[in-house]
Amino acid sequence: MEQKKLFVMTKGNYGYAYDLYKHVLEKEGFKLYQLELHARHNFLLNTYLFHLLFRKYDLIFSWEVSRALLAVFAKYLPLLKNRTKNTKLITMYSRICGEATEAPDHGMLWGEKGSWLEYAPMFESDAIAWNYDCYKELLSYFPRFPREKFFVVHGGVDTNLYSPDNKMQEPKTIIAISNWFRPRKKVDVLIKAMKYLPDWKLYVCGEFLQDEYKKECYDLAKNSSNIKFLGFVDNKAERLKKASVFVIPSEYETGVESINEAMACGCKVLRVEGGGADEFLDKKEILPKGFDASILSTKILEVFEDDSLISKNLEVVKRYSWEAIQKEVETMLGAI
Repeated sequence: MEQKKLFVMTKGNYGYAYDLYKHVLEKEGFKLYQLELHARHNFLLNTYLFHLLFRKYDLIFSWEVSRALLAVFAKYLPLLKNRTKNTKLITMYSRICGEATEAPDHGMLWGEKGSWLEYAPMFESDAIAWNYDCYKELLSYFPRFPREKFFVVHGGVDTNLYSPDNKMQEPKTIIAISNWFRPRKKVDVLIKAMKYLPDWKLYVCGEFLQDEYKKECYDLAKNSSNIKFLGFVDNKAERLKKASVFVIPSEYETGVESINEAMACGCKVLRVEGGGADEFLDKKEILPKGFDASILSTKILEVFEDDSLISKNLEVVKRYSWEAIQKEVETMLGAI
């Protein structure tokens, strides 16, 4: 009999979790269930528990710790415990490093050691890390878990959608993309760096999480005609194809999918060391910790002038196509 599989993630048809489902997990027979964790009256959360009560799943794949806890409920709530006792649970961890200072209610999400140790005994699951940096953190936080319970499934990139187009590229163009900009993203430092690059253009794509930080960044850019704030962009691939350099100047950054997409479009890349990108980025494309606007502008010029980075990056991206990621998922599913 074929296994019944469920993939649980938050609501929204965007982001890496949804891409992983559409490109890989749907092909592997997973049914999608989406939650809205922060709704005041969470009908979706309640129906999720009823969903588990009335349907039998052999395998539940939950995205990140907050979603993983919901799957754990299915094992420990009295009504569900017996029904789900033979259900296999997989937990996907995409963020471990960093502090919880910006999101104190998400201590587990951002890696406060105390909260991880408190909840660790609850997890009767296999765990998947987003990259090897995250994998090492998992081994550190869960030292008593057998190593064979941990797997790595990298962020993928749609190489059909994200590909170079020399006709579209605009010279001396920088792009910064994030769903949400917050102080740790250091887009303010990138804006300050533009004073050293007067003949360059900067496009900031994404929204700001805090109004104060948004005002700070807009004030820094108010007298600069070469800086544009575009908000969320639907045409992400088109924007990346136009850019010369893709920059993520965060203090730390765990995700790598936007970097892969930028590399696939022929961009040179700059991002802070650590958090997974060290696996594949050329050393020249790594920002040193504690950089300022002057150092950042110098690094932008350095990578811009090295055209060998384009071919290197395109070769690296082949390892992160969704076809390659599907093989990683199949290896993981075959082992559990």
